[in-house]
Amino acid sequence: MRNVPIDRKGGARTLLKLVKAAHHEIGSGEGRQILLFPEGTRRAPGAPPEYRFGIAQIYSGLNVPCLPIALNSGVYWPRRSLKLRQGTIIVDIMPVIEPGLDRQTFFALMQEKIEESSDRLLAEARHDLGLPFNA
Repeated sequence: MRNVPIDRKGGARTLLKLVKAAHHEIGSGEGRQILLFPEGTRRAPGAPPEYRFGIAQIYSGLNVPCLPIALNSGVYWPRRSLKLRQGTIIVDIMPVIEPGLDRQTFFALMQEKIEESSDRLLAEARHDLGLPFNA
């Protein structure tokens, strides 16, 4: 899979290495795609978002479209738990964010799209399971 390892304590140096490695993979001519989680980790469903601005640096450095995705898997497979709930995990693939936006605009737009979709998916999943929205 040619994963790019990330040193979470490396700060800006790690981010520069990540952009360089991602740029190499995108330019390899092999049709490679980069998959990033903009928060860096899973969070509990409904928890306040903690997006990392590094995603905007990567978007800017690569100059390629970004395909935002939201999912409701945390309702059925909770963070830090082996307990699984029966249900259907939904993956919402949203419209592409084209390259060329400034970092702040991209960052705000990406968060808005993902959070709106995540909130909707979370409400639907909790309704299906008979759970209150803030469970």
